[in-house]
Formats: sequence, C-alpha cells, structure tokens
Amino acid sequence: MHASLENLPVAAERPGFIGKWTEMGDHHFAYQSAAAGSNLDRMLEVFDDGACPVEHWGYVFSGSMRIEFTDGHHEVVSAGEAFHTPGGHRPYMVEDTVLLQVSRRDEHAALLRAVAPR
Repeated sequence: MHASLENLPVAAERPGFIGKWTEMGDHHFAYQSAAAGSNLDRMLEVFDDGACPVEHWGYVFSGSMRIEFTDGHHEVVSAGEAFHTPGGHRPYMVEDTVLLQVSRRDEHAALLRAVAPR
C-alpha cells in the first residue's frame, strides 16, 4: 500500500492547523501543518493528566515543536529530525511546523472518540 500526499483529503482543519490523514495496515498516518504557538491543551483536557495517551513516531519537515512529558522532561524536535513520543506528552509548536506523524490505528481512533465533542 502507498499514498500520495497530494491525493489525501483534508481530515481535520481549524485555524492554524491542517491535517491530511490516511490509514494503511494497522497504522494511522497524519501529515500535519500547524502554526507557531498552537497546541492541543484544550483538546487534551479530557484526560486526567492533560496529556496525549497515544504513542507516535514521526518526522519534522520544517519548523520545530517542543514536546513536554508528564514525567517533567521536554524535548525540542526540529526540521530534519525523526521523533518518537510515548503516551503522556503535550506538543507545542515553536515555529510554523510541517510533520508526518504515525500512530497505531486503534489508539488514534480511541483518541478521537475520547476528544470528540459530546
């Protein structure tokens, strides 16, 4: 299986964010563009620790993001770097950022169900 970025539909869009998503096999692929200063804090409020519980792997094409972890440490991931984030993290866009994020399909689906408006 394969997918072309140009052919992926926009799956999520809000001010400062565009996400093109697809699923292949057991994985969810998210090509995302996020504006500097954006974060997921409001969305992640549904979780007791206010952090994303899903494990991700990815690559930053441009920009940079700061990832804070519930254990107190943080990392900055910049253009040209691959990353891995276990569950228990909060992302903050330091610059306008374009990235590819890969997650397990079932975990991503559970995340979307948890944060869906009720």
